[in-house]
Amino acid sequence: MFHLAILGKADVPFGDLGDSISQGQRQGFAVNPDSLTQVQLNVVPIPPSSTLQKHGVEVVNIADFLKENGVSPGSASVADHETRMAVGKAMLSFLEQRFSREIIHLADTSRVSGGAVYGEATVRHTGSSTLRNAHHVVHVDKLWRGIARLTETSTMEEAIRATVHAHWPFSQQDFMERGYGFEDYVRIVHAQDPGVVNLWVSLTPGVLKQHPCVFLLNGENGQNAFSSNDDVSMVSTMHTHIKNFNDTISVLRSGVADSADAVWGMAPNMSFGEALLWYSDRTPHGAVWLNDEPDVDRISAEMRVLVTDRPAAGGVDSTHSTPGHETTRARENVAFL
Repeated sequence: MFHLAILGKADVPFGDLGDSISQGQRQGFAVNPDSLTQVQLNVVPIPPSSTLQKHGVEVVNIADFLKENGVSPGSASVADHETRMAVGKAMLSFLEQRFSREIIHLADTSRVSGGAVYGEATVRHTGSSTLRNAHHVVHVDKLWRGIARLTETSTMEEAIRATVHAHWPFSQQDFMERGYGFEDYVRIVHAQDPGVVNLWVSLTPGVLKQHPCVFLLNGENGQNAFSSNDDVSMVSTMHTHIKNFNDTISVLRSGVADSADAVWGMAPNMSFGEALLWYSDRTPHGAVWLNDEPDVDRISAEMRVLVTDRPAAGGVDSTHSTPGHETTRARENVAFL
């Protein structure tokens, strides 16, 4: 079934476009519409047997974790800090169980646009005038080859270092309190085992009928129409400066939608507590408009986390762990976002 998505124009330049990113009354940011175009995507249901490793995204259910933390369809007022903290606690608990690893909640733009704290879920409400809207632009949160070109470096590790360096002022305390340092952050992201992942959950009462998330799915070979291309011809990676938080986003160009190998998937009719788990640095995604459905509200929450290489129950695997302290030498020759 075809649904309406937004991608970058085929000829949108790579890199920053001056006013390519804007802020309005709502929290978060928006990509300049002059750089974007509407595309009809042929979307299929994500297979029930989908897995993160094989398809790049999997459908999960965290309703029980939400219930344990007092979050129900009747009580989930995402405008309240207490609700966002409870949702965040539920999400982190699920992730620790899912991976059997220690999980670190990564700082994102909600720290400076919304005043969020560690463990607080980032929320979206399409019917709100102040909370974040659904992110309709199809993108990859952290595309290392795009960031490498943007920062004029040549390797994935250099791109990761530039990103960690930019985020470190907001993340350092979170990492140090848990016994991790700058080099741990870089190493674990670079290993991609699984590294950085996003967890998104529907908090819409009843069934989600509009603005669902769509994903470019991997095929049987573990790659998709985007990941099989090593260059950056299909994206435009740009900075997203919000106050003193320096980040990046990689917007897919519309040519990806024309690829015969592109398979787009979504989880239809998601209920309260159903969730999606995907790679932050490998899986293209964005919200779409369902052509045959009314424009009703979508309420959701999300978190970007680092899945560490230490057990969730505590203790340290000495084959992976490095000292959790920071040195100047460890960050010499870092490219900057």
